[in-house]
Amino acid sequence: MIRYLPFGVACKFWDKNRPSVDAARPPRCPRCKAAGRSAGGKLGIYGHGLRERMVLGVLSVEGALGVHQIALRRYRCLGCRAILVVGPWDLLPDLLYSLVTVVVALAQWALGATKASVRAQLGAFSVVGVSTLRGWPSLRRWADRAAQGRLLAEVGVSISGSRRGRAARWVHILAGAGPPESSLAVRALAGAKHYR
Repeated sequence: MIRYLPFGVACKFWDKNRPSVDAARPPRCPRCKAAGRSAGGKLGIYGHGLRERMVLGVLSVEGALGVHQIALRRYRCLGCRAILVVGPWDLLPDLLYSLVTVVVALAQWALGATKASVRAQLGAFSVVGVSTLRGWPSLRRWADRAAQGRLLAEVGVSISGSRRGRAARWVHILAGAGPPESSLAVRALAGAKHYR
């Protein structure tokens, strides 16, 4: 079983300054609770190489749109033999798009942008299928997952209303933790970090 553990660095910075094996080593195994390194210095969780991960979209609000490759750190627990993958906090293990892209897309849609215009600005590929020309199916899926608490577990479990209304409410909940003079997307991203 592979577990993803977020590290306190965003994709944008992880890509340029990936933390060392020791710096990113988990303090405890999330499965068996074994210590990553004992008080005597003996390792309980060993470095197990790197794993390349494709990330779509943007890595920061002002970042370049595209397909990015991020090398994640892998570890193996000696106690339970679990494989642990450590990477940036704004990378979700079951989504190809970065959390930054998801939050910015939902924020733009919440402010009234059309699905097609959001996809044109944040979609990773310029060539799309017929169904994507008028909208963006990923945006619909992200809005549903956000409202169900399946993007950030503590946010969204009781949000109801229309799909756009639920997305707007989710973004505004996140934005509550951000600096007040910033844009909605920047405030929401600041809040997202608190829930990871």
